[in-house]
Amino acid sequence: MKYAYIAGVIALASVSNAQAQLNLGVDGVGLSIGNSQDWRGVRLNYRDSGIQDIRGINVTVLAPKDPASGSIRGAAIGLLSTGAREIHGLGIGLVGIAATDNLSGAMIGGLGAGAGGNISGLVFGGLGAGAGGDITGIAFGGFGLGAGGDIKGLSIGGFGLGAGGNITGISIGGFGLAAGEDLSGASAAIFGMGAGGDMTGFGLAGFGMGAGGSIKGIHFAGFGMGAGDDITGIHIAGFGLGAGGTIKGASAAFFGIGADRLEGLNLAGTLRARQMVGIAIAPAYLRVNADGNFHGLGVSAYNEIRGHTTGLTIGLVNYTRTLNGVQLGLVNVVSENPRHRQVLPVVNWNFD
Repeated sequence: MKYAYIAGVIALASVSNAQAQLNLGVDGVGLSIGNSQDWRGVRLNYRDSGIQDIRGINVTVLAPKDPASGSIRGAAIGLLSTGAREIHGLGIGLVGIAATDNLSGAMIGGLGAGAGGNISGLVFGGLGAGAGGDITGIAFGGFGLGAGGDIKGLSIGGFGLGAGGNITGISIGGFGLAAGEDLSGASAAIFGMGAGGDMTGFGLAGFGMGAGGSIKGIHFAGFGMGAGDDITGIHIAGFGLGAGGTIKGASAAFFGIGADRLEGLNLAGTLRARQMVGIAIAPAYLRVNADGNFHGLGVSAYNEIRGHTTGLTIGLVNYTRTLNGVQLGLVNVVSENPRHRQVLPVVNWNFD
């Protein structure tokens, strides 16, 4: 019986010098030692080359020879590095893990993890992680994290984080964060963040924040904030805040706020717009352009409304071209009032 058992094991083993492999199994299932091309079970190899389909546990020492090929489904473990055309399941590389196409599952690279295509699931790169396509799920790059497409989910780049497309979810860039298109969700960066399109949700930037499109939600910037279109929601900037369109909601800045139109509550050292609607408080200076209108309550040392005022302005000096309301201050000027009420102390008025 003993010799029959040994003979049976030998019968299951095949040795191929051409492929440098020793296979112990039946119909490609079992244990393979060497560079087998298709295998199910446990496979041990020094460095992969030309693999096709491996399913189970694949253990290598070095990254595959170029070009990396085939797919590994199950566990890909690199004592130094590992890789393939696609890896699905668990990937671990002491130095790194890479795929020419996609990585999906849990991927951990001591220094880095990367894919020419998409990464989905959990990815950790001690130094960095990147994908030529999208990153979806939970992603961490000790130094940086980047994608040529979109980043979706929980994403952290120790130094910086960037995407050529959209960034969606919870995103943290230690130094900076940038999206080529839209940035939405909750985002934070020590220095600055920006989006080529819209920025939506919650954002915190230690220095500056900007969007080529609109900014919507709740956002804080230590120095400045700007949008090419509208800013809507609650927004606070340490120095200044500006928009090419409308600023709407509640906004504050130490130095100044400017836009084509201001709506809601706006508080800054200076306020300037073509149109203002709501409550505007500017300790130094409030200005509405010559072709503009002011509707609401304006409080400033100098309220200069070169168009029409509807409501109440309070200041040391109040000026407007036409008025439907009241001015309170030391000097109150309504240039198109009747002559005897064009300039008055304390109070001036007109009701259309």
